[in-house]
Amino acid sequence: MLVATTSGNIYKITSGGAISLVASIGENSEGMDIASSAWGPYAGDLLVGSEDSGTVRLVSPTGTVTVLGSVGEFPGVETVSVVPLNLNAADPLQGFYVANYPNNIQFATASNFMSLLGDAIITDEFGGNTMWAVSYNGTGFTVAPFTFTGNSISQFEDGEFVTSQRETDIGNSTPEPASLLLLGPAMLGLAVGHIRKRRIALGRDLPPLQR
Repeated sequence: MLVATTSGNIYKITSGGAISLVASIGENSEGMDIASSAWGPYAGDLLVGSEDSGTVRLVSPTGTVTVLGSVGEFPGVETVSVVPLNLNAADPLQGFYVANYPNNIQFATASNFMSLLGDAIITDEFGGNTMWAVSYNGTGFTVAPFTFTGNSISQFEDGEFVTSQRETDIGNSTPEPASLLLLGPAMLGLAVGHIRKRRIALGRDLPPLQR
């Protein structure tokens, strides 16, 4: 698990409970994800946003910090989500799920993101609900405003991509129908509440920090 704090410290916690400091970026940090193989020398680095300054950084497994683009380029950055390379547009359940705090969960189908596989989607919570698509072009980073091609999302509190692996994980632990009816609303409330509290401390299961 990786944990980010409002002071900018990023910690790695192993399954055995060992805690180590990965890096300190000196300001609030949230919205983390891991750069895909499409990011060249940065593949496997941690992408982390800082809402107050509008800055996104890359953090290597050894703690080297690189500013993505320029400081302040992503005002109000809320979350960074890498588009999975195995996202399947033919599956209506796959796509981008976002907490529309405090009301519900919104969804954009995978078809919106098929031209961006491996790239990063960065969301802005405050500045008119803007999204950016960011890719590595071989020498640097390309940043472009993102526009939905299908159903849209109107509030960018936080986001998560769902792929076939997540569907399989859920399917392998499906409760009885009666329990599921009770569990659904409760999980929705917990998810939205947890996402809102990530400004204080973020804990999220992520792949190991490896290149």
